Amino acid sequence: MVNFTLVNGQVYTPGLAIIDAPQPNTPLGGDNLQIAIDVSGNGKLPWPPSTDNDSATQFHDIRFFLTSESLSHNFTISNGTTPSTNTSYVGPVLDLEPSSTVKHVNWIWPKCLVGDGSGSKSNSDRGAYNISMHQSFRWNGTDYYTVFQLPISVTNSISESDERVDCALLENELLSVAEVDESSDSLPGQPWIEGVSTTESSASPSQTGMGIRSHAGSRRMAGIAIAATAVLHFLRPLTRRALRARLTRALIILFIIWNLTELHLIQHRINTPQNNKPHHKQYSKAKTPTKPKERIYIASVNWNNEAILRSHWSRTLLDLSSQLGPENIFISIYESGSYDNTKGALRDLDWELERLRVPRNITLSHITHEDEMAAPARGEGWVRTTAGGARKLRRVPYLARVRNLGLLPLYDLARQGITFDKILFLNDVVFEPSDVFELLNTNDGEYGAACSLDFSKPPNFYDTFALRDIRGHEAVMSTWPYFRTVESRYAMKSLSPVPVASCWNGMVAMPAGPFLATSPLRFRGIPDSLAEYHLEGSECCLIHADNPLSEEKGVYLNPRVRVGYTGQAYAAVKPISNWLTAKRILQGLWVNRVRRWSIAFWVKEEVVRRRVDSWKALDPKNDEPGQLCIIDEMQILHRYGWAHV
Repeated sequence: MVNFTLVNGQVYTPGLAIIDAPQPNTPLGGDNLQIAIDVSGNGKLPWPPSTDNDSATQFHDIRFFLTSESLSHNFTISNGTTPSTNTSYVGPVLDLEPSSTVKHVNWIWPKCLVGDGSGSKSNSDRGAYNISMHQSFRWNGTDYYTVFQLPISVTNSISESDERVDCALLENELLSVAEVDESSDSLPGQPWIEGVSTTESSASPSQTGMGIRSHAGSRRMAGIAIAATAVLHFLRPLTRRALRARLTRALIILFIIWNLTELHLIQHRINTPQNNKPHHKQYSKAKTPTKPKERIYIASVNWNNEAILRSHWSRTLLDLSSQLGPENIFISIYESGSYDNTKGALRDLDWELERLRVPRNITLSHITHEDEMAAPARGEGWVRTTAGGARKLRRVPYLARVRNLGLLPLYDLARQGITFDKILFLNDVVFEPSDVFELLNTNDGEYGAACSLDFSKPPNFYDTFALRDIRGHEAVMSTWPYFRTVESRYAMKSLSPVPVASCWNGMVAMPAGPFLATSPLRFRGIPDSLAEYHLEGSECCLIHADNPLSEEKGVYLNPRVRVGYTGQAYAAVKPISNWLTAKRILQGLWVNRVRRWSIAFWVKEEVVRRRVDSWKALDPKNDEPGQLCIIDEMQILHRYGWAHV
């Protein structure tokens, strides 16, 4: 069995490179083989890289091959040279995307791998392969050459294309395992992992029973009782000098008791059966599920999401559609000019939804980021990044416009008399239908908005741009219990619905009424004139500032609903015991206490407040009701995403 060092979904190789995608043993297909490699050591290597030949640590070369012992193949993906044609293989990896620390290899599958499934015929070239990564580099003054094999399977559909080349043009001599091992050096250890808990291979997490948990709770309480008795013993009549010494020790013991008691109370709340099971009443998961009394409009915007669509998202959406009932839902998906095969994945999903007779609208746009950026700079959504410079397309107004396009079918259906009770906004996250049911029933279904909690690299939550506590402050930390304000923090400690001013965080449910009102609710950005003060606010935060139901019914973050942007991230926060260990609870409580007293957050808010006040002073009409959403950033659209200015 091949071992992998996995940390937060990243594959650490026996070299300087870190593989972000694909994950080990992933079934692949589509138009291209896509490999993402971090060449910065997660920010530990200087960037741009040193060109000094005397540098103690640096990359020399990275090459990729697709190999299979069982099928006797060794295809060139990238061999460090520039191909004679654009489609045969990929040029030097380290020269790709010069300004980025993550290199994206997009290799067009060759002709012999076209097909579907693993290939039942004896002459099929589809099946189990390794992505063979050859690294040449210097580490602490010593040169190394290592080979790392990442297993994948070529089993998903690969269609015919004129761009595909004959496999014979890419074929190389296949070396034996012994020959590869003999040519590969061994590092004394993985360069970037020090004191980090890693997962080797694919061992399943152990399951802890409630009986064990209860037994552990009894031991904790017994320890607290013993400690309390020790304090009384220390405080018996003593001389002054002895009393001072024992008082010091007594204070230490009381400090320990305090921490153990708080830990016990929090663990009792989060580990009780009712907190470990779904709390949805209306959306039952019994053998005969209760049909929902509400109709749900499901909206999603997709861009370059093929991988997660095929691995998790589409399958779960189909399962959710079946459980909610096609007659109770409408699905609106807007794809916004992806560079990968997201369109192909959505066409496959459309076919499956048709089989279930699910009402839907799936829009596939061919307008890319480059097209948007090349358009004339007219109207709102553009900003000058330098005095007198050209106007650049802002990221947030663009995203707001795309989200509003995903709501167009809602208005068309309303004109036909077809209405919905709730809108469910879905990001490109890993989730289960039970997560949706739990979210919809947040606060017994009474809310202006209810959000999940999202994770990309656990235990850190992801969407800091949109989340604000009940008083409008950013989170003081990216790990539990997150918040500065006591109301939000206290609810998070008991895993109750957390009152917040704004959230998004992967999955959001909102009443549909405000979107169909006389003055309908819409996604938007802050005015361009305000953005020129080097300020920006998330459209997913401003929507709550504009929503009249936010104040009337409240906005809630539901910590029982946790989603991930990868399968590994989702598994790391499910169940609760994976997410909140005793160490993380105690560490989180004390880090939170310290950071609440920091003035850094006050300074950040004061900088924003002064800039907004300067903008308001220019014109009495200048007003921004979503000031709580604004941060000290300027964001513009980029060909491959967006960029800070």
